[in-house]
Amino acid sequence: MATLVKLRAGRYVTESASIQNGFVNEAKAFAESKNYTLCGLFQPYPSAFGKIGTEKGGNVLGLDESDDNHILYMIDFSWEDGADTKFFNGLGYRMLHEVEAFAKKVHADYRYIYLNYAAPGQDPLRSYGEDNLRELARVAKKYDPDAVFQGQVPGGFKVSQA
Repeated sequence: MATLVKLRAGRYVTESASIQNGFVNEAKAFAESKNYTLCGLFQPYPSAFGKIGTEKGGNVLGLDESDDNHILYMIDFSWEDGADTKFFNGLGYRMLHEVEAFAKKVHADYRYIYLNYAAPGQDPLRSYGEDNLRELARVAKKYDPDAVFQGQVPGGFKVSQA
């Protein structure tokens, strides 16, 4: 399972790691698997990403709407025992929600969700902003008028479902 939370300031890295450590302790106590990983990755998203995108003609990610530097937080869990799937999926979503709740509480949340790290149930395309989502829908309709990619290609996030 891979998920992502976008945080606005670096000082929240410490709290996110603390939240994750609590879930590591829960996994130690309750997981059936002997081998598992609970990985959290912090990746900088400097404000320059949005500025460079604008200078090069723009993009649909919506990163140009913020002048702030951001921190991307990816949660990635893996385990060997299939009996743990429900446990680790639940753990991951609870961890995601706790980090998101903390970010909102301290006004550090940001709507952007990186599509490649998004989990089922997240809506990365909508996180790009309504104008960008409309543009994606317009392009999809123009270049895929029969909605082959929206309806016949399995998996992934679909503009038609955002």
